[in-house]
Amino acid sequence: MDDRFVQSTSKDSKAKVQPTARKKFHASTPYERQPSKSKTFCGYENDPSENNTAYTEALSLLKIIIKKQESLEKRIGQIENSVFNTESVILKDIIQRSQAMAKNKNIREQKVILNKSKNIPCSGYKKAHSDCHTFGEIEDVTLEEIASKFPLVTMDAILEVEEKLNIKQYNKSMVAFVHKLKDICNSVDGVLRRIFTDTLMQNFNWDGRWGKTPLNTLKIINQIVFETFQTDTKTFELNVKKYVELSRNRVKQKARLHTKNRKRQEFYLGYP
Repeated sequence: MDDRFVQSTSKDSKAKVQPTARKKFHASTPYERQPSKSKTFCGYENDPSENNTAYTEALSLLKIIIKKQESLEKRIGQIENSVFNTESVILKDIIQRSQAMAKNKNIREQKVILNKSKNIPCSGYKKAHSDCHTFGEIEDVTLEEIASKFPLVTMDAILEVEEKLNIKQYNKSMVAFVHKLKDICNSVDGVLRRIFTDTLMQNFNWDGRWGKTPLNTLKIINQIVFETFQTDTKTFELNVKKYVELSRNRVKQKARLHTKNRKRQEFYLGYP
């Protein structure tokens, strides 16, 4: 029994171990190779010659687009320069017109004061009743001189007026002039706004505190304006202090407006 099993296994192993036939491969030379077929993309054959043509067309189209873009940028630059020049001319014209209007307004106000006050007597100040003059009796040269000095812009102008107030004729002319300002404005603030500029008033306060120049020592304040309004000292002091405060507020408001306009000009024109 064992011999049969051994013999059968040996026969089976011999039957299994048989040489397998090898596959033969054909090694072609480079001259025998066939040209590779074009690859497909999404079901369409990709021809290299067509790729070159499409690339050339795209490149030429891109060059045309670039040229048109450069032309548009050049035209936009010309338009921007034209707008800039136009805005500059308009802004300059606006500034000149505003300055001319302000100057003409000041001249008209002074002419109105001179024309309307020729028949107004210079009553209302303490010196006066015996040698009271009408405004029309004062020399025209003095009137023109007074009208041309206001509003006062510099400290030198104030010192000049203070010195001339020692002259009797000039003092009387100034009193009549301030009376007419009172008839027009009817307030201390309105009169002082026509005597001093707001910028100049930044150097003053009532009593000279904090390094400021005192207003209560000026003849045009403690004599001319004070006697014109004929109020008690305390009320007059409060009115002058109120004028100084309003003057500072106006200067601050002008500064804010100037900053706002400068930023707007820088935004639209590109320069401050």
